[in-house]
Amino acid sequence: MKIIEKKEFKGIIKIIAFFVTFAVILQVLSVAVFTINDAAKYNNKYANAYSYMLEPENTIQVVSLGNSDLYSAIAPTVVWQTSGNTCTNIASPWQSIRQSYLMLEQFLQVQSPKVVVLETDMLYNANPDRNKDYENDAGETFLDTLFDRADPDNVDDFIKSKFSIFVFHDKWKAAFKSQKKAQRDLASHGYHLSLKVKKSKVKDYMKESEYEDPLSSTNYKGFLDIVNLCKSKGIEVLLMEVPSINSWSYERHNAMVHLAEEQGLKFLDFNVLWKEIGIDKNNDFRDRGNHMNYYGAQKVSKYFGEYLQSEYALEDLRDNPDYQFWNDSVVEFQKAVDAEEADKLAAQALAEEETTAKANNG
Repeated sequence: MKIIEKKEFKGIIKIIAFFVTFAVILQVLSVAVFTINDAAKYNNKYANAYSYMLEPENTIQVVSLGNSDLYSAIAPTVVWQTSGNTCTNIASPWQSIRQSYLMLEQFLQVQSPKVVVLETDMLYNANPDRNKDYENDAGETFLDTLFDRADPDNVDDFIKSKFSIFVFHDKWKAAFKSQKKAQRDLASHGYHLSLKVKKSKVKDYMKESEYEDPLSSTNYKGFLDIVNLCKSKGIEVLLMEVPSINSWSYERHNAMVHLAEEQGLKFLDFNVLWKEIGIDKNNDFRDRGNHMNYYGAQKVSKYFGEYLQSEYALEDLRDNPDYQFWNDSVVEFQKAVDAEEADKLAAQALAEEETTAKANNG
């Protein structure tokens, strides 16, 4: 009995040909139109994550990988002013460890950082754990392996890394951004500016515990992939967790201490440094404790800059004439802060006027 009829074989060939043709078209569009090089100019959630493409090659000393917690807490211009070190954030909402690995690979094609920072909250992103070792199980068939490893999130991240059209399909929106605003966006170096303030109800989320909250095997594997990639290139890895009341715990802190010791890495946890840094629960968060605003980010970024100098002794580049464009970034970024502040004050004044008018009419 024939396993595959001739007619069925032709059908399979046609399907394969279709997908190959489709892939070629996508690649052409990605290379010719929706390029990674233009990513930072696009008006979508990945714009800040790819702002490094606008930097001169091999000028970034520190790159931080993570999710929205990270891009809300580390302001590279503040780090520059504090330590003279160049850094950028490669972060986006709900960024996965697999996505971070692929984005780091792209980053290393144009930059040669001394330090890669892994924001550890990202390591706890939900990811299916099928309770299997990553080495092939004895007797596992090819199809078993294929479907077991084909995590939808990983497939999605892989496709986006290879075909930028899926990431930057809304390029047309850039036309609605003013040139002045675009310039300010370029000065962010991956930071998400917010002056919103919402008071936080600080529960005892960092109460000391002897227990650990371990990583899923999927995320542990992704973590090792990044660490091994960095080690192969002589890049130091720093584990770091920014202040986050809603997603962090002492059990996770313990797990990261253990993981850092296992891999011979440093771990900087801002959640145990509140008093030292002077974090204000009433003023330093934009959404009641999950993400910092710029007031809080200034404190964290200043400490981070000092930490880089003390622990890694990176070259202070503030007097290097080849890096004066960073001073231009500071000026441009401050314009964005001033504009945000002006909008905030105007909104507050309008709200007060409306409240007064209602009271008088009542």
